[in-house]
Amino acid sequence: SAPSGNFALTGRYAGSPETAAFTLDHQPDGTRILRSQEAEVARARLSGELRLPPDNRPEGQFAFDAPDLAGLGDFLLLELDGTLIGSIQVRPDGASSRAAIRANGSQIRAAGLAIERLTADIAVADIGKPLQLVGKIEAGNVRQGQYSVDALRLGAVREGNAYAIDLDASGKTISGTAAARLEPQAEQLVVNLTGADLTLAGVALQLERPGRISIGDEQTSIEPLRLSLSGGSLDVEGRYGKSLDLKLKADNVPLSIADTFAPELGLTGSLSGNAKVTGRPDAPEISFEASAAQTSAAAMRQAGLPPLGIRASGDMADHIL
Repeated sequence: SAPSGNFALTGRYAGSPETAAFTLDHQPDGTRILRSQEAEVARARLSGELRLPPDNRPEGQFAFDAPDLAGLGDFLLLELDGTLIGSIQVRPDGASSRAAIRANGSQIRAAGLAIERLTADIAVADIGKPLQLVGKIEAGNVRQGQYSVDALRLGAVREGNAYAIDLDASGKTISGTAAARLEPQAEQLVVNLTGADLTLAGVALQLERPGRISIGDEQTSIEPLRLSLSGGSLDVEGRYGKSLDLKLKADNVPLSIADTFAPELGLTGSLSGNAKVTGRPDAPEISFEASAAQTSAAAMRQAGLPPLGIRASGDMADHIL
């Protein structure tokens, strides 16, 4: 006969008790019922019930409450802090089951990322398939290093067999909107970039025309994509994966973009040129031509040096330029 009964686990971690008590029942129709009577690990609690009928359409509800994520982080050997509470509901729907996930968090910190407020309302259309998420995630006062966002919203809506994704952010260093459409296909995921109008640490970024990226198991293809960068433009097309065949073209791209990553450089001027990358990822072959106009840096200005015009071209193979 199928196993059933009460199961209990107890222990201690870092001086605090860890407990788990479950009941497993079997119904005459073959349904298995798993009930969590009490489960607490590193001060994180889980309770609820899950029914597993013979038709493999699970149904149930769980509630979770983690008032101190730091303890759970220590248990999982992760850098983690804050609070998180929520629920998961699973309901039969057609030939499978769908799930609804709701969560609220505060003062969350993980691997250098800090989120003061977090709200998630997510639906999983089919728990047996990937990329079935719709709903929204909202966060307030998000910080990562020198970047900060006062309010962030990420939403997903199902449109037939595709998903429309939209991002809305407002803050001192990151603000604007972006949108894409995801189309899961048999052997690849097609990402249609439908719009972007963002400011990233003072750099204005716009998608000049819709772009298309096809992501497969072994190869990713980028159809001609043009980005506007603070008055200049960057064109990218090609493919990468086991082999490389990428083309890039820059037209009057401001060198001040580098200040986003290294503000101490204080670069001014603009960069134009093109590059082609072929070969393998572990042994790329690169040919390029580039010119920089009115180029200057903070150290040059301090030394009283005038702006320079720079031209360069070359090839790289076998990691030798």
